[in-house]
This record gives sequence, structure tokens and C-alpha cells, in this order.
Amino acid sequence: MSTPPASAGTGIAASRWRHLPVGALETVRGNLEDALLAGLLALPVTFAAAVLGGLVGEELMEPSGPATTLDLTSRASLAAVAVLAVLGVLARGLVIALRGVLMARALAAAVRAGTPPTEVPAPLQWQHAHERSDRAYRRTAIILLVILGLCFGVVVPAAVQEPFLSGLAIIVAGAAVLGLIALGIPLTGTVLRRRQLALLGPVDGHWTQAHRIIAAGHVLTGDAVAAARAGRPERGHPGSAARRLGKVATAVVGVGATAAYLGFQVVAALAFPDRQRWAGGLPGERADLGPEAERMVDLAVTVCVVGGAVAILALVVGALAGLAERTQEQAALRRALVEGAAPPPYPVLQRYLRRRSAPLLRMVSALVGVMLVVGGTLVVLDGVVDAPSWGSFAGAGQGLREATGLGPGILGLALGVAALEVALASLLEARERRLRDAVVQRWPVRPAPGG
Repeated sequence: MSTPPASAGTGIAASRWRHLPVGALETVRGNLEDALLAGLLALPVTFAAAVLGGLVGEELMEPSGPATTLDLTSRASLAAVAVLAVLGVLARGLVIALRGVLMARALAAAVRAGTPPTEVPAPLQWQHAHERSDRAYRRTAIILLVILGLCFGVVVPAAVQEPFLSGLAIIVAGAAVLGLIALGIPLTGTVLRRRQLALLGPVDGHWTQAHRIIAAGHVLTGDAVAAARAGRPERGHPGSAARRLGKVATAVVGVGATAAYLGFQVVAALAFPDRQRWAGGLPGERADLGPEAERMVDLAVTVCVVGGAVAILALVVGALAGLAERTQEQAALRRALVEGAAPPPYPVLQRYLRRRSAPLLRMVSALVGVMLVVGGTLVVLDGVVDAPSWGSFAGAGQGLREATGLGPGILGLALGVAALEVALASLLEARERRLRDAVVQRWPVRPAPGG
């Protein structure tokens, strides 16, 4: 694929936007951020599936080994999801905090490599190099410190009642976790920010405001792109059918999730009238209902399960539609560059010039999130198998007891898959950057707003 020179001459008037190489560290960081987001989004979906399984086991199945397995697995997944959510949110905040300093480092390396000042970094690259990305970690840390601090305040009185050494270990471990989270605030807000500003010195001196203004002056508006396409046969937006399918899938997700939520609320209102109403409150004792009320509970559980299943299936369909849309857009852009044709539609150019990870790789990240929940749930079950309060564990059968030993292996496998996924996504992005650079040179437009 080749593109004509963006402009003639070497003076400041030749300034144009470029998608400059950002280096391996920033590429991996960006894909790790995307992977963490996809994995975090998979946590509530996985937890919802576990809750639905628990409802099926408790309300629709006769007391048996499978029913007990579903119920216990659903309960144990609460702890796994909670721990993974805290670790994932904290890790993502830290990864985002690195964006500013790593992008500044990449642009400083480009200056040292002799990149002409007329090859101005694209708007998003310039924005990310100058932003206060450390604020992401600070907001995350403050929220977690408030939530975990309240939990710690509840745990301390209980720990005091334990034997001295055990109680002391619990208190020290909790205080150490809170301290480490708090320590990250000055680390990211002072150390990283100071390093970022030091790197930006030569960058700002190399690409002056005049260079950036001239490069921005060549931006194509929607009207300019439409005029360039005038008189050409309109083939429609590439990937439009896949985009419509994705919108339909999103609507179906909303409908299915709403049905599942309403069904769950009906079950709670009928079967657990004495439940504690606040978030995380105990359900209380199961009410003894008459035949008519029990049939209503069964119907509500069925609606809840079917709605949840439909929502999860629609999520998968939406991800596949996004993959098809992305593939068709790339094919259209490559074809237009090679053939010297009119620019693709303005919205297509805008979307493509905003960095996005491949939809298929986001699906892999979501699968990793599911694997982490499964592995974490088995680890939790293995830790409480002999606890007196879990005496009903034996009712789940020997198979579940044996499966608990697989927890650490599943966690290790999930982390290995995540590492391979991030590495593959980074390689694909490095290849795709060349296409994005060719597009922004030929048709410089501002990327679509939003993330």
C-alpha cells in the first residue's frame, strides 16, 4: 500500500498530522488497558449468570447434588467477583496513569530519532502525551479507600475477638493493603508527573504551536469529504449492516437484562418478604407460599433466567457484529488508498482514527474474565470446604470437592491467555498503525469524540 506525499516542501507550511510510532511499552499499555476493561465488564455478566444458576438450583430444581452445587457456586462467586473487581479496577487505574508519561516518552524518542517538525503527532497522540493521566488512579484509589476502609472498620472489631496472633495478622494485612493503595496516589501524581513534564520539554520545543496550527488547518470537514465524494456511486457505509445488527443486539441486551432484573425482584418480593432492603442485605428466611404463589415464583424465575440468557447471547452477537464492521471498514480503507478513490464516508474516517482494540481480542479478554471468576470461585470453595458454616458442601457431591483443586490452575491459565492476548493485540496494533498513518495523511480528519 502506498500513499502520495502529504505535501510538497520541507518548510513549516508542509506541516501535516502523522500517527508516529509510540514504542512497545505504550502499545502494550494501551492493549492492557483495553483487556482490563473487557475483563471487568465480564465480571458482572459472569456474576449474573451465577445468580441465575443459583435461582434455578433453589427454586426450580428438587433438592439434589446438582441443585446444591449451583447454590454453593453462586454464593462463592460473590467473593471471587468482589476481589477480582477490586484488583481489576485498581490495576486499570494504574495502567491509565502510565499513559501520559509513556506517550511523552514515545514522542521524545521520535524527536531524538530525527522526526521532522513538519510531521506533527496526531491530535490524540498529542493529547495523551500532555494529559494528567494520573488522575485516573487517584479517583480510583479514593473510591476504593472509602469502600475498603468501611469494610476494614467492620472487620477490626471481629478480628479483636480472634486469638491475638490471628487477629493481629488480619488487622496488619488490612492496614497494609489500604496503605499500598494510598501510596500509589503520590507515586502517580508526583513521580510520574514530574517525569512526564521533563520528557515534554524537548517535545514542545520541537513541535511548536505554529506547526500544530498549520497541521490542524489542513483538517477535512464533513462537508469537504462529502464534496470529494460527489458524483461517485454511493455504495453505502462499509460495515453498515453489521453496525445495525450491533445496535439491535444492544437493544436486545437491554430488554433481556430488564426482564431478568424484574423477574429477580418479583422472586425476592414473593419468596423473601423479610429480606434486608439495602444493597448487600441478607435475604432472610424463605417464605412458605401457597401453590398459586409458588407458581408465580417459578414463572418469575423462568423469566429471569430466560432474560439473562438472551442478554448474554446478545452480548456475544454484538461483539461478533463489531468484528465484522471493523473488518469491512479496514478493507474499504485499504481499497480506497490503493485505488486512489474518493475518501470513505466521514463517520468511517472519524471512527477509524480513534484507537480501538480488535473486537475479537476484546471477546478473548472477556473470556479471561470469566475464567478468572471460575478459578477464583473454586479457590474460595477450596478454602471453606471444611468450615462449619459450609457443612452442606458435602451435599454437592464429590465431583465439586475434587474440582476445587483446579482453581489455581485455572487462574494461571487465564493469566497466561491474557498475556498472549495482549501480546497479539500489540502486534496487530503496530501493523494497523501504518494503515491509520496512511489514512490520516491522505484524509486528515479529527477523530470521533468519546472513548
